[in-house]
Amino acid sequence: MPRSRAVCVPPVCQTLTMLVLLAFGWAGAAPRAQAADETQASINITADKMEYFTEENQVVFTGNAVAVQDDITLSARTMRVTLAEGSGRETGAVKKIVAKGDVTFRQLVPESGAERFATGKKGVYDAEEGVVTLSGSPKVWEGKNVIVGEVMKFFVEENRFLVEGQVGLTVFTEGEDGEAKEQGQQENQ
Repeated sequence: MPRSRAVCVPPVCQTLTMLVLLAFGWAGAAPRAQAADETQASINITADKMEYFTEENQVVFTGNAVAVQDDITLSARTMRVTLAEGSGRETGAVKKIVAKGDVTFRQLVPESGAERFATGKKGVYDAEEGVVTLSGSPKVWEGKNVIVGEVMKFFVEENRFLVEGQVGLTVFTEGEDGEAKEQGQQENQ
């Protein structure tokens, strides 16, 4: 039995993607299970092409895929969005996003107003847990400071992240002249 799917081709997709998401209720999907009294933030996704697989309850975005929710942005060459069981047209609740190819993750740090920027080859957003996991030589910058590791987990609701496996840290301090100077590198094995 052939799979049911809808296909959209560039450049029409960039403008139609949000209309399709709104029509199916996906743009208003909650990032994770929330109490009834909490405000649900929308996830807006754009790309050059979109395919919807009815039986798998998945939407595949290819070419310049960008997902934005509040102060968080995830981008990649492709994104496979899995919708929660029973959601589809009715609620479109996002269960998981798997991003592959030149993955970037941006998050605004509320306390400082600084931006946290990370890269990797693969990114997985688990909506129920509120965690973005980067793998494939991930690297994160916060200002000029840089952290590398094998796997990075960003707990988006808690404004913290965890780096695992061969962790390296380069910290810059300001000198008397106001220039950032490298303080050193720490490795944890």
